Formats: sequence, C-alpha cells, structure tokens
Amino acid sequence: MVNYLKKIIMIDWAEVNFVIGTNPDSFVEVKFDMKSLDTEMGLKAYMNTLIKTHDVISQFHFKRVIKFWGYKNNGHIYFMLAPPWIKFNAGVAYAGVLNQQLDEASKSVNKDLEQETINRRMNENMSSSEQNLFKIHKMVFKKSNFIKEPSLFSKEIPV
Repeated sequence: MVNYLKKIIMIDWAEVNFVIGTNPDSFVEVKFDMKSLDTEMGLKAYMNTLIKTHDVISQFHFKRVIKFWGYKNNGHIYFMLAPPWIKFNAGVAYAGVLNQQLDEASKSVNKDLEQETINRRMNENMSSSEQNLFKIHKMVFKKSNFIKEPSLFSKEIPV
C-alpha cells in the first residue's frame, strides 16, 4: 500500500521532495519538504481529498491521525495515516493537545510544589471549561495506559 500511495503522490506532486514509509508502530507517515512546496494549503487540500475519495485508499480504510495531519516541524510538513488493524484512541491524540495547553498553564506555577498543590492552584486559576478539559486529560491518560500515542519516526530521515 505504501508503494501505491507513493506512486499516486509522485504523479500529482512530481516537483515536491517527500518521503513515505511506515514507522515501527505500523502507522504510515508522509513527510514533505516545505522548501519545495508552492502552497501548503494546496497540499493539505490534496491530502484531505486523497484520503476521502481515492478508491484504493478508501478500500483499505485508512484513518487520519489528527495530531500529525498537516503537522509542521523544522521545515517539513507531516501527514500520518493509521490502517484499520491499529487500534489507537483518538482521545489520546486530543489529550496530547491538552497536555501542551496544560504544560503552558503550569509554567507559571512554581515547579517545587507538590502535584496536589499544583492541581489545586490550576483549578483555582482555570475557568470551568478549562477545568473540564483538565479532568478529561487526567481520565484519558489514567485509563489509557495500554494505548500508545502515535509518534513521528521520520523526523530523522532526510528528504
């Protein structure tokens, strides 16, 4: 399937440098060099259309990994697909985003305080919606120990 996907992208994006492959967790990663792109929005639209409408890709029931769909890092843009045999919790990816927000919120709190004190102070300073997000984050990570969060493998692979 990876070779087929590579041929499709190669035909449509011949002038763009990219790498495609599977990572050790069997997720399919596509890494594009942003220097060779004309338009980032065009690439995102292309990938969204490709995964939804292409017959062969639809036949294999690939799903987008939202956390790494259009993810930009160090001059590259990443798209990650999950085949149906990989079971992952989409809530974990969402919780990863929450994790980043909580990390930013906790920077203002003294690092030497105990976790209980940090939780209490964060709850005092958060609105009710932020408190709910914090509780969801704690529940997802507490009950999802067996589910591995998708991570990028192709960061170290040159384009």
